[in-house]
Formats: sequence, structure tokens, C-alpha cells
Amino acid sequence: MPMRHASTRLRSPRTTNGFTLVELVVVLGIIALLVSVLVIAVSGARESARVVQTTATMSAMSQGMVAFREDVGYLPPLLDESRGLMSPPPLDDGNIFERMQGYYSITSPAEYLLGYGHHGMDGFGWDSDDDDFAYQFGPDALDDSSNDDPNHIYQDESDRFGIRHPGADGVWTSTYATANKGTLMGRRERFINGKAKDDGPVLGPYMALPGKGVVGSLAWSHGDEDGDGDEDGHEGVGEWDSAGIDPVSGQPRVYFPGEEGYDEHGAQVICDAWGGPIRYYRLNYPGTPGRRYPSTQEPYSPSLSQFIALRPWEFEPGSATDYLVPSGGELWGDYNSTLDADGRRGDSSTTFELQSGEFAFMSGGPDRRINNWQRTDSPGVGGNDGTRFKDDWHFNWGSIPGSNPQYPVPETEEVNRDNIVEVGS
Repeated sequence: MPMRHASTRLRSPRTTNGFTLVELVVVLGIIALLVSVLVIAVSGARESARVVQTTATMSAMSQGMVAFREDVGYLPPLLDESRGLMSPPPLDDGNIFERMQGYYSITSPAEYLLGYGHHGMDGFGWDSDDDDFAYQFGPDALDDSSNDDPNHIYQDESDRFGIRHPGADGVWTSTYATANKGTLMGRRERFINGKAKDDGPVLGPYMALPGKGVVGSLAWSHGDEDGDGDEDGHEGVGEWDSAGIDPVSGQPRVYFPGEEGYDEHGAQVICDAWGGPIRYYRLNYPGTPGRRYPSTQEPYSPSLSQFIALRPWEFEPGSATDYLVPSGGELWGDYNSTLDADGRRGDSSTTFELQSGEFAFMSGGPDRRINNWQRTDSPGVGGNDGTRFKDDWHFNWGSIPGSNPQYPVPETEEVNRDNIVEVGS
């Protein structure tokens, strides 16, 4: 009987219509990695673009300062947050080293480079053919009871940017005001009394009007000018609102057009690409802003190196030198109290550029924070050892108005490394 062989059938491998779980996890992981790389790249590009934008803004400001000096004969003085004159600390001040760290302005750049506001603030014009001129600018102009419109003094006001010559004192002779000396109110007092003229050429503006998001206002309170318990409503003559301090950065808050809190009549500031006000530093001067200390001044000759925050984190080869300030019979470089063999305290490293520069602009960079007290990490100094101290010398040189907070100074490396500085001469 013939033997029968079992037939065999070729079987094709099993086919699938989707990913296995392992394959899906791998693909998702690759996608997540690519997205994270893309986010980092986009974020880095955005930050780089902001650095470029801020550098360009400060470069334009620096050029504007040079042009202002050519027209007026001196660099703009420093104004406080209420647009009043900051008096320079004398070199024989017992706290000169501390107080110089707060000797900078965030309101001067917009005040002098752009020239905004009404004629009673900067000496710039009105319509002299106005039949109502005598009424508007008479001795009762400060009294709102003479008119239902609290802004009647500013009728026929020109909206053009620019300023008149700010005079020998730099603030339209407001340092000679009967009251409110050196303040914004003092300017208007002088103007209304005919002591500050608005004749002569219009100066500036000294830089192109920056784009949206560059010029903003500080928190502003119109204040109680007449003591009756009510806000008087005079445009632009109030006080900086001390509640407007950003608790994260320790710097004043800035509001831009369209934002709640913006006040077109408040003090204007020019900001970096992160919305922080750009600081303006200039050499300390005796008396009027056109004067300078002689190079032989004792006990030392001021330079921009005295501002610790301006000193760079890293130095280019061949750019470093030293600058020391005599204080209490010792030589200080910053607030690291370590005493070296030569009797010097702290880090005195600076640059030749700061030694010869006459003014500077500074941005806090992406983190918007600035440590005024030391250039690099210093053990035993607030912020680097977990302790806290008041970083408040700028605000009234003693305490931040209002709540007087203890602002914690962060580690220097995390704060000052990203600062952006433009030095001019």
C-alpha cells in the first residue's frame, strides 16, 4: 500500500497594522526630545534678540547723551522717581561709599533725551497768540477753584517732543523756587511766576521715539498738594507711588500704554526688552551739573568704577585694573569685608573703560535683578551667605518709601552675570 506523505503549507509571517507599545514609547520620547530642543532654541533666540534690542536702545541713548552735551554743555543731572533733582552726595559724606551705589536715575533719560510733558515741566511751548493766555498763566493758575477744569493750564499745549535749555541747574531753575526746590512742582512754580522762559530754540529729541513696549510710566499718585485730604489732580505734579516696587526684582514697576496702571502724566522711563527701567549713571559732581571734581580731588577722584554694579562679571584680556575708595581709614573695593595684606577690603577689580568713562547705562538683563553691592560671589555678604540686608540706598538713601521692606539680595552670580552695560564718554 503506497505511503502517503502529509502535505505541508507554507505559512507567511504574521502581519501587523500598528506600532507596538515599545515603538510608540520610543517615538513619543523622540518627539518630546525634539520639542524640548526646539523650545530651548526658540527661547535662546528670543533672549538673544532681546539682548540685541536692549544693546541697540542703550547705544542710541548713549549717542543722544553726547548730542545733548554738545548742545547744553553738560550731561543731564540725575532725577528721582518723581522727576525731582537728586542732590549729589559730597565726597566728605561719611556714607559716601554706600550712597554712591544708589546714585543713578531711571527718569532722566526720557526727560532729557525725548523731552515729554508740558511747558511748565520742561520750558517747551504754548500758543503765545492765545487770547486766554493771561487767564491760563496768571497767579491763580495753580488754584483749581478758579476753573472747573483742573487741566486748564495746559490748553493749547503742543504735543511735540523736545525741551528748552534746562538752565544752569539742569532743572529749569527750579532749584531757585520759593518752595518745592528742585522738584517738578518747583518747575511749574517758576514758570507761572515768569522766572523760567520758554523762548529760544527747541532742543532734541535726542533719540528716535522708541517702539511699543520701550517707554512706560512708573506707578504714580497725584498726591494731596493742598492738604485737604483729597488728591488734587494736577497733571504730572504728584509723587511716585512707593507701592509700585516689584518684590521679585526689587526695582520699580513699569506700566506700558494699554496696561492698567499706566499714567501718561506720570514719570516716564525708557526700558530694556524685558520691561525693566534702564539705569542712567553719571559722574558725581559738585553743585551744578556742569562742574566736575578736579583729578587731584582728595581723598579720591570719583569715577564710574565707584559704582560696583557697573563692574563686569568677566574681564577682557588687558582691560582690568583696580579702584579703591577710602572709607573709615581703610580702602574698600566692595562690601566683602575680608582684609588683605595691603589693608584693602573686598574686590576692587574694574576696567580702564569705567575709569575714563563719564556716564553709563545699565540693564538688569533677563532676570531684571541687580546686586549693587558686589561684583562676584563674596562670602559673608548678604545674598551669598543666606542673610538679608536692605538694598535701598537709591530710594531716599535710607529706606524705601512706605513699607520699608527687607529686600533679599540674591547670589551675585545669578544676578550680575547677565547685566548689560553701555559706557559713554
